[in-house]
Amino acid sequence: MRIQTKSFNWPGRGTYVIMIAQGIMNTSALIKMISEVAALAIANPNCKVLIDCIDSECTADLKRIETLLTQLQPGIWPVQSKVALISSLKYGEYARLSGVSTLLAANGFPVAVFQDAQAAAGWLGG
Repeated sequence: MRIQTKSFNWPGRGTYVIMIAQGIMNTSALIKMISEVAALAIANPNCKVLIDCIDSECTADLKRIETLLTQLQPGIWPVQSKVALISSLKYGEYARLSGVSTLLAANGFPVAVFQDAQAAAGWLGG
């Protein structure tokens, strides 16, 4: 999987990060991406992250991800930080990313899945 990351600081509004994920998002790739996003959010408490997963396919083992997430220290994720995942329009892909989102949200990560970049950006800004 290939991930491109761009970040910028918007004075008075916080840090914004755009990630573009391409290829197969297996368990290792998803863990790497979550770790990268968590590090950015911890370093920048008002961080908004938009992850474009349109050109990726999620094959991650959610049970393994859940096990790893339960080992994290509670409250590690800054409350004001958010992550928006943009899914492809394929139903199966949206369902898999929704599973990832639900798992992350259950562990304190403010995250949502969208099929439209404009809706995702609106949610991040709100």
